[in-house]
Amino acid sequence: LITLEFHSRDQQTELVLTQEKFASVESRDRHEQGWTGCLDQLERFFVHPPHPLEPDEPLELRRHDAASDRYPRQLSSGTGKSSA
Repeated sequence: LITLEFHSRDQQTELVLTQEKFASVESRDRHEQGWTGCLDQLERFFVHPPHPLEPDEPLELRRHDAASDRYPRQLSSGTGKSSA
């Protein structure tokens, strides 16, 4: 079970991600590493976007499932421009 919460904090948005019910401590730790990497990449995208972002521009997180260990996750805007 994954819960996302968004909170307004001094003209910024705080994202709280909670994932529950892991099969083991090891599984929890692996998920923590994965989510940390994902959120770090999201932060980098907003700090250094590939182009000026429009206020209503959609964003999507893409992952290449085929051989996912060979392809980095990519964030892209609705225009298809991405940031590795």
